[in-house]
Amino acid sequence: NDPELNEYDFHSYIKEDDRFVYYKQENSGVSSARNRGLDLARGYYITFVDADDWLEINLLQDAINVACREDVDIVRYGYWKESPTSTELICAPNAKYIIDKDEMICYNESCGYYGYVWAGIYRASSIGTLRFNEDIKWCEDHMFMYNLFLSCSSLYLMSDPLYHYKINGQGDSLSTRVSPIEII
Repeated sequence: NDPELNEYDFHSYIKEDDRFVYYKQENSGVSSARNRGLDLARGYYITFVDADDWLEINLLQDAINVACREDVDIVRYGYWKESPTSTELICAPNAKYIIDKDEMICYNESCGYYGYVWAGIYRASSIGTLRFNEDIKWCEDHMFMYNLFLSCSSLYLMSDPLYHYKINGQGDSLSTRVSPIEII
């Protein structure tokens, strides 16, 4: 529901590639949109992209190659945290294969990947029926990720930065516009 974008923009990108399908729904929040995407997804791997962010052109190919080569449920990759005044690289110092659930969560946190769903690709069968809680308006992606970590058997952390996370001066996320108490 970005007023600067229109349906023609989307259709012009997807009309020549039948791997992409466009669905429109009323703005019901990010969790509702992500859940609809999960319900409609038909691929082996799933990822998420925030509307104002962008990807390196090789992100999907590189992440899927790692997922297939390592046979893992989750592949997490580094990202550039970009604001109008600075750019910060967030990524694992070295690539790492992890099967211990506690280590998955701890290493994911220590590398700065946190619960951001856009910082990885996920085996669709590992997500299964797991969905975002639409009643929660703050850190809903973190809750989703920690539940996913608990249900998965393997994680691979790439050291490559492949995603560009945009932050504007006023803060793009809901959590920077209102306090947690207002959200709850």
